[in-house]
Amino acid sequence: MQPAFGKIIKSEAYHKGELTGSRIEYQIPEIITNRNQAMGQIIDCLTLLDTGKTHEVTLTIQTDKQGEYKMVTRRYAVEEKS
Repeated sequence: MQPAFGKIIKSEAYHKGELTGSRIEYQIPEIITNRNQAMGQIIDCLTLLDTGKTHEVTLTIQTDKQGEYKMVTRRYAVEEKS
């Protein structure tokens, strides 16, 4: 599943000229306006872990000075072995 927008970083590891593994890191920002949307993003992150797509997810939730929800950024990596 490719994100519609965000940052994708692909890293490849080589040993003696042969590809030994690759890693794709996704950083996906989502604009939110309330707590329910933030909870939905948390559930999405748990789904990534439960399905085994990744073993680590970083979730950043941002609010403004009044405490209103503004943005959620989730970051995770998918490792592929050759």
